[in-house]
Amino acid sequence: MRRAVLLAAFLSATALADDYRTFDDGIGDAVIRRTDPGNAGPVDPGLHRLPDLRSITLGSWKPDDARRDLYSGVWDESSNNRFLRVDIVFDGLINPPGFLPFEDGFSPFEFGPHPVFGWVELDVDDDTSTGGEFDYPDLRYLGNAVRFGGVPDEESSLRDRFARDPGDFDWDCRTGRNVEYSGEEFHIALFRTEFLWRTVVSGDGDGVFESGETWDLTGTWLHRAHAFDGFSLCGPEQYRPECDLRWSHNAQNNRTTVTLIFPLNNRAARDMRGDGNVEAFDCDPTNQTSIQEVLDDLVSSGSYWRSRPADCKKVIVGWGDLDSNDNLRPRQWATNTIFGSSYTAPVDGTGLVWTDISPDARAGNVDGDSSVGRGDFDEIYAFVRTHDGGSNDADGAFNGQVGIQAFSEGFSVYDVDYDGAVTPADTLFCILAGDLDGDGDVDLDDWAAFSLCYEGPQGGVAPGCSPADFDFDGDVDLSDAQQFQNSFAPQP
Repeated sequence: MRRAVLLAAFLSATALADDYRTFDDGIGDAVIRRTDPGNAGPVDPGLHRLPDLRSITLGSWKPDDARRDLYSGVWDESSNNRFLRVDIVFDGLINPPGFLPFEDGFSPFEFGPHPVFGWVELDVDDDTSTGGEFDYPDLRYLGNAVRFGGVPDEESSLRDRFARDPGDFDWDCRTGRNVEYSGEEFHIALFRTEFLWRTVVSGDGDGVFESGETWDLTGTWLHRAHAFDGFSLCGPEQYRPECDLRWSHNAQNNRTTVTLIFPLNNRAARDMRGDGNVEAFDCDPTNQTSIQEVLDDLVSSGSYWRSRPADCKKVIVGWGDLDSNDNLRPRQWATNTIFGSSYTAPVDGTGLVWTDISPDARAGNVDGDSSVGRGDFDEIYAFVRTHDGGSNDADGAFNGQVGIQAFSEGFSVYDVDYDGAVTPADTLFCILAGDLDGDGDVDLDDWAAFSLCYEGPQGGVAPGCSPADFDFDGDVDLSDAQQFQNSFAPQP
């Protein structure tokens, strides 16, 4: 069911093939979504390009000669010696990530002025309740997507798990909104701490990734989902095998492609290593290792924990009914992504500035119902009327708006334009100002409706009349009449 929802949602923007699948993302939609306490950190998009995702392709790959060159080959799901291939394409020249404050010092621009940071989450088994992130859900897709204007609506089974504000983070996988359960089995982590060494395939070797260059970066980029660490029969430690990311910039189309190629099964791992025999699965990421080796452990671990008491075991038990062979087709996997840049100087916190997500949020869709309209307006209006001037209002004044506490570390799904306050301006993404009858224009019918709503100062707001309260002050008076008149444009 979930895959059918995904296929329907992405059909117009997704290239489908027998061996791979491409998820396209909007071009030019990168925006600054700061996360520093107090919104004090410097960001300079003129000097440091904002990472803007163009597409992600997942598929089965067959190299011509896996031992010598993983990157020359063909997409081929029928091969018995299959590799996972992931191509992440960014607009413009994008550099590998340097160190952020929460890693080890501050040198984000070590490899060039336009670094990218973030995660590509891979959901292998078509189940959003298995897999996820228990320790740092506040840094992932589910924890930050609403910063981009609303709740992403492509994935119905995740719709109720997006953090609407920081209050949804309780770092307890037993309670709350379940923001910890993203469904990922693996993720690619683009952070400097994962980097081990560099091989310059083409370029001048000056240590800066520049136009037209290609680098192979060896590191521990691919991780098994951290939520499995406490349940894996292979051991509690994270699964982070060494692998390469090929970082390549095409000067002709000005795109940067980051490519991961990793064995789907141990036959592919044997070919890559040049070993004589295929090794049995042994939970060891330093010899022949593969996606299937991890999935076999998840199957065994899921079966083991099904009959044993444990908190949050739903993250693993679903795998106990599966066969790893049935989940080795990457074109059928789902993916959630979040990418960002860095502040130009050290700040408190992570140092991340989010710039793009996929699937995208639909601006104004605050209730997550796959549409934007009156229901979203009503939620924003109710939020302001409930919190305006109260303890949760950062400006502390009764003024028809609610300031976000500790913005931009703090956030709210109702702050659609991400300016640090929930105001009447946020509802302009939901309905046309003055369109009281919801027919898409402001005409004499709306004037008649406004006249019925008019009660004057202290008159309150009658049921159904909230769009007539333009300034969100709890009444419909002359101030609102003036704003209605400004929006009034009767149709001929």
